[in-house]
Amino acid sequence: MNLLHQFFQVDHISIHGQCLDMMFNPKNQKPRFDMFTFEKYQALTEYKTAHYSFCLPVHLAMHLAGEYSAIEFDFTRELCLKLGLYYGIQNDYLDCFGKPEVTGKIGNDIAEGKCTWCSVKFLEAASEPMKKEFFVVTCSGKIQLSQILALEESAFKMALVLKDINIKVWLSPENHKLAPSAGTGNVYQHAGLAGTIGKPMPVRQYS
Repeated sequence: MNLLHQFFQVDHISIHGQCLDMMFNPKNQKPRFDMFTFEKYQALTEYKTAHYSFCLPVHLAMHLAGEYSAIEFDFTRELCLKLGLYYGIQNDYLDCFGKPEVTGKIGNDIAEGKCTWCSVKFLEAASEPMKKEFFVVTCSGKIQLSQILALEESAFKMALVLKDINIKVWLSPENHKLAPSAGTGNVYQHAGLAGTIGKPMPVRQYS
């Protein structure tokens, strides 16, 4: 039953993560740039990616091994959520600055108005004129080739803004305190969207 519940729980959490993604960037509407904060980005990454990519495999292995305590289970969840966050940040960085011949894809997340780490950090540091240019490029319902080409200039300016940000250094406790992990509580409350939709997810204690 623990294994089955683990799959149900992660499936439930991932669905909420996908809902957050669609709330931040509604279809055929302008992206909700007011929601592009690190706290909300962290909630999005944990719920949409970290739980199924990192927590689930580790916890399934712990269930199969059979000998673990609730403290160990909670510790591995917190660790996996941080690994998932780092993975999400690294993936966003490569989507923006990675070479297609190396990554195997042409990054387009920013042009599509998605809430990414680069977008969040850019909006934190950019001047108002740079933000306006960024909004123009990412606010269309459908991204045209000319807009993607225009984004190259914005991407260059973004690189200038982010050039001194080292992901590993930025994530270190000495330089940035992460928000508490969302765990299995209410994803919308954790993302600063309490009362929007959704009900708290029941927490199951393992022993």
